[in-house]
Amino acid sequence: MGRHKIHGRDGETVLQLQDVQVSFSSDGRSARALRGIDLELREREVHGLVGESGAGKSVLLHTLLHLNRGSANVETSGRVIYKGQDLLTLFEPNMRRIRGAEISIVFQEPAKHLNPGLTIGGHIEDLLRYHRAATRRTAGARTAELLELVELPRRVLRQYAFELSGGMQQRAMIAIAIACNPQVLLADEPTTALDVTVQRQILELLLRLRAELGLSVLFVSHDLGVVHEIADRVSVLYAGRVVEEAPNTVAFSEPLHPYTELLLRSVPSAAVRGRALKVIPGTVPDASAVPPGCAFHPRCPIAGELCAEQMPQLEPACDEHRVACFYPGQLSALESKEGAL
Repeated sequence: MGRHKIHGRDGETVLQLQDVQVSFSSDGRSARALRGIDLELREREVHGLVGESGAGKSVLLHTLLHLNRGSANVETSGRVIYKGQDLLTLFEPNMRRIRGAEISIVFQEPAKHLNPGLTIGGHIEDLLRYHRAATRRTAGARTAELLELVELPRRVLRQYAFELSGGMQQRAMIAIAIACNPQVLLADEPTTALDVTVQRQILELLLRLRAELGLSVLFVSHDLGVVHEIADRVSVLYAGRVVEEAPNTVAFSEPLHPYTELLLRSVPSAAVRGRALKVIPGTVPDASAVPPGCAFHPRCPIAGELCAEQMPQLEPACDEHRVACFYPGQLSALESKEGAL
């Protein structure tokens, strides 16, 4: 799949997140899964969210749709601005009118989220009746149209999720998500469980739907190669915070945060064939025990005393490029200097 045309760079902001924080508590312990997320999703843009497991990517998407609000053990703060209103302050009846109609989600494993007692057509028809008050005839026609849009045969209308392959299930999930013509699509690792060929097909489908329907997509993945293929802009998450944000080409060619650079070095490629891949020592800290200062400093090869004492803020480094680091861009410079000695 060739590189796509960049969208959204000058588009209006569709969704704006300001200092979004989420904590989970249990047995007297508190885990801060999100520790102040700031980012924006622009019109007709694919914004990629990357990071290791435990960075808070999926928690963020679930928070936007109140999917983690079912427990009294969840505390949320900050603001999520959509069409002039703060989604985090909405009561469930108001949020229900937005969820699935204006902001939809595609889950990582569709088989876990599709009702085994409903046909694929039944899923879509129920959604259209609820959000659009569609008649059975109108809903049926729209369902057939959606299956054609995601390139599924008409027989899928009468089939159940267990009768479909993984790739077909994901296409069906996408059809359900776009049924009401949402403005925002949240994609939570939508290609992780698929083989490479099907993965490419799903990515191409998402890009085509973005172009045809004018979708703004927040795309979560731990696979940097996938994000490089599909995203216009990239935000790198670590321990519940955005540590770097940049346009796709800049993020992958001129990373400034040591974590971003080390992540990129760990990706298999033809350039490193035959050599051991680089690894980042240690692991992402548990959300209940995030170290003070920069959360990455225990694993960072260039961390100084300041990194262990103060938390760097996400600040502009240059045009469209923000980074939260006291020593941005210095990892490569230090290694070059050491190699010359």
